[in-house]
Amino acid sequence: MELLLSGYAATENEPTNVIAHNLHTGTLVRTFRQSTPFPQAACSTKTHLLSFQRRRPQLNVHGFGKENLDQTIILPETIISSAVSPCDSWLVGGTEKGSLYIWSILSGALIHAFRAHYQPLTHVSFSSDGMLIHTASNDGDINVWLMSSLTDRSSMAGSTVKPFRSFSGHKRAIVSLINGSGPSISSRLYTASEDSTVRVWDVSTGNLLTTIALSSMPSCMTIDPAERVIYVGNDKGLVWIPLYTSSTAHSENNPNVSKNITIPSSVPSAIGGLGRVVDANESKDAHTVTSTSPITTITLSFDASLIITGDKGGSILVWDVVSRQVLRRLIQYSTSVTFLKCLIDKVNYIPTTHNTFPVLKRMITDDYLYSDVNMVIHDDGIEELMQAPDTLSLSSELMTHNTESGWRAKAESTEMELKETRRLFIELRGVHQALWEKYLQK
Repeated sequence: MELLLSGYAATENEPTNVIAHNLHTGTLVRTFRQSTPFPQAACSTKTHLLSFQRRRPQLNVHGFGKENLDQTIILPETIISSAVSPCDSWLVGGTEKGSLYIWSILSGALIHAFRAHYQPLTHVSFSSDGMLIHTASNDGDINVWLMSSLTDRSSMAGSTVKPFRSFSGHKRAIVSLINGSGPSISSRLYTASEDSTVRVWDVSTGNLLTTIALSSMPSCMTIDPAERVIYVGNDKGLVWIPLYTSSTAHSENNPNVSKNITIPSSVPSAIGGLGRVVDANESKDAHTVTSTSPITTITLSFDASLIITGDKGGSILVWDVVSRQVLRRLIQYSTSVTFLKCLIDKVNYIPTTHNTFPVLKRMITDDYLYSDVNMVIHDDGIEELMQAPDTLSLSSELMTHNTESGWRAKAESTEMELKETRRLFIELRGVHQALWEKYLQK
């Protein structure tokens, strides 16, 4: 079962809750009470829902196995954006003063805290392999930080932390920050800003790849997991922006393509590139669907076949990606929808007798260096993606043989090789014997 976590704006007399619904039926699954997080300040581990409160420096922790509040943790500052690393080992939070906090989820220790931006740090995310942290601020700048340098205490002593990459070019505040799929060495970064542009960055080189000009200011953005389409929400509705288009349309709009070159129309071509500006209004493949209320937040289902939007009117709508039609109104709140997040059901399959979430420290100490932490290291396949092709083929061969059928096939292959070797030996021995007899006759 796929769950949709949603939150809505609080009123003066009524605190809000984080609600979990079945995405496909709309059935209420669970209500996580007493949580009023910032739109970008709710995240989850494998066992807990973490919501940083809007009006005070406090973290509310809910275990996925129960509705009532599990823990409250007082923090040094109010956190307005947060993220959990893919390995569930690190928790990062951004503040209104532009500071970035890094905690160890395994021990609760505060590993690092520093000034990452000069204005409120509104967005923070990890790369797919957890090696990089991306941060964005109201100043329009985006910084990329190496996780290894931020957690290495020896490299911090007496030195100023510098970002691995810095991207500038947006003229106004960042409203959305999305990191692409794949390892850090080949990933892309997508940013939407109040300056009515979406920019695509190459993290490995630090280059601006494409700028997409929009007709109105975006309020939220998400991207297809295969990085084929960008979905942008604004005051007018929902915009589909394909990142690949037909070769004919691409060559017509691209002055660098010679008119004498014929490209098959069945071959898709990437839009933009080399820092070019693309007007979304002039794209034949871009589509805009109007909505009755301005869209405030957007997310995709697990298989990317559904788009879920929340608007200022309190409606949560489910859209079909292919037909671009609204399938159903999933939820209706009385106030604006503040955040949405899809995840595979963790409510019914995680036992309620889980370990408590560690208390997050408010000061940096060395105590965690002398404590033991138990953890299970899972193979995420990232190392395989970064290996050479010949190493991958050898690894695949070894994995194939590491099964009962694999061992049987290997034994049969060895037996056939042994029989062939014996046949060649007998034949060679006969030739040698004949030559020896001729030698004796002389």
